[in-house]
Amino acid sequence: MSKSQIFAWLFALGGASLAMLALKLKSIDAKQMRWSRVSGLVEVSNVAFLWETFRADIKYRYKVGETEYVGDVVRSRTLQFNWRGPAARLCKRYPQGATVIVFVDPADPRSSVLEPGGDEATIRMIWLFATALFLFGAIAAAR
Repeated sequence: MSKSQIFAWLFALGGASLAMLALKLKSIDAKQMRWSRVSGLVEVSNVAFLWETFRADIKYRYKVGETEYVGDVVRSRTLQFNWRGPAARLCKRYPQGATVIVFVDPADPRSSVLEPGGDEATIRMIWLFATALFLFGAIAAAR
């Protein structure tokens, strides 16, 4: 087997590995749908600029039992963008002072999200890279 064939198979293996990662993340995100639901209050909601990207800086307070927590995750693995629009839309959906439903991990009440199920855009990006790597490797290995 030549060096180019070895690299081709490594690309294909990398693509397959990324596909497995996407499936694992999707499974983890699906569990959030079964988390406990509690009432919360949005305390901070503004767009943060981080050098070249924008993100929604949303902080909310919620209570589990007698303990109060502060969360800042709207959706697991939310992508950041180099334009303001997506972050501004999230802030508009969760304005300061709004009452929200918070999904809380029963095994660890410090873990919470406002939108369970993870960010589909992140999973799609992983699938895109996985497919590209796998196809590149498979085509190159077949030559």
